Amino acid sequence: MADDRYTVGVVRSWDFDSAQTVAAGMSEKSGELLQVGNATGSVNDSSGDYWKGFGGGEARSAAAVHREELSRSAKVVGAVADTASSAIRVLDAEVTTLRAKLQEVDDSEYELSVTDEGKVYSRKSNAQWKEEWGFRTVYKLPAKEADEFMLTEEITTGLARIKEADQNAGEKLRGWLEKLSDGVKKGVVAQPSDPRLRRILADYQTRTSHGAPRLWPDPTTMARLKHLGVSMEPKLLTPEEISMLKKLVLTSPGAALAGKPTIGDFQRIENEAKAAAAARFPEELDDGKGDAFRHAYWNALMTKTFGADWARQYATAHEGLGGQPAHREAMDLYNNETGRKVAAAHPDASDDELADLIASEVHHGATVSIGGDGYIDWTNRVVGAPKADSVGVPLPARGD
Repeated sequence: MADDRYTVGVVRSWDFDSAQTVAAGMSEKSGELLQVGNATGSVNDSSGDYWKGFGGGEARSAAAVHREELSRSAKVVGAVADTASSAIRVLDAEVTTLRAKLQEVDDSEYELSVTDEGKVYSRKSNAQWKEEWGFRTVYKLPAKEADEFMLTEEITTGLARIKEADQNAGEKLRGWLEKLSDGVKKGVVAQPSDPRLRRILADYQTRTSHGAPRLWPDPTTMARLKHLGVSMEPKLLTPEEISMLKKLVLTSPGAALAGKPTIGDFQRIENEAKAAAAARFPEELDDGKGDAFRHAYWNALMTKTFGADWARQYATAHEGLGGQPAHREAMDLYNNETGRKVAAAHPDASDDELADLIASEVHHGATVSIGGDGYIDWTNRVVGAPKADSVGVPLPARGD
């Protein structure tokens, strides 16, 4: 299934004016923060002339820490602004090129149209054109089909470039948020009142991947997957995820003959988890009970098929993209673990039985989701599915 965020209808309507205004505002605020930090630092440093003793020394030490955190935060804000501005320029150029190609479609003598996925076609059939062209069909029809092919190639390639540029920019922006100091991260992330949930929020955080994520499968792998009868939509993955999936791709032919798990099983599991979540919790798929169910069931199925260690390693690597909002990351990691525990406790359960067991965990509050206040909460206390921000300030990983 194509990513509906990057269709012709959506992308051609993008307007970057507001984004450019926000980026410019952030750049300005970055400079203001640095000025405030320097000014207050000078005042603090000079306080030794009149505020002496232990108290004065401690106050100056604490103020120096805060000044460093403010300076660090200001630089992060500036870097986010610069990254956003650069991404906007790239995306604006790509979208302008795409619009030009779409205009070629509109202006074509062959009455062309284009699908949301970028496939160009004539609104008249070849039979209709033959009737209209007569003897000219011999050269007009190949020209029409060549235009259809070339414009389809240019538009679909343009959509792919836009998707890659947009997702790479998003990952860079999330990565900058990881540069905030631990003190700032802890200070801006709201804490739930339930002490058990506070512990989950603190403990279920993971380190950001050390490598840059990228869209995968790449074209070469896509061709191999097609040969294996597997269809996967490219998406942004961490290097750790890609490494594990590459091994599955390489070993799949032999594994299939030996009755062992394959890349096809991996994709089937992902699709099955999404479909089951949509069937059981159709109105709560984004950060609600459906999201909790999908993550837990996905991990239960991976545990059943690939083993608990492989499932844990992959699911944790999956959360390694930078800048994940702290409450969402805790939610995902906790529900992942819950699913693996359910599968381990019921090794002989069928897929449907695992789905029922996971649904029971969700209904009885053994999993967590995002509550109406934006904090994690037990799923038996959450009503609806508030949509959390896709980018937010992360908490330090456990052990950092």
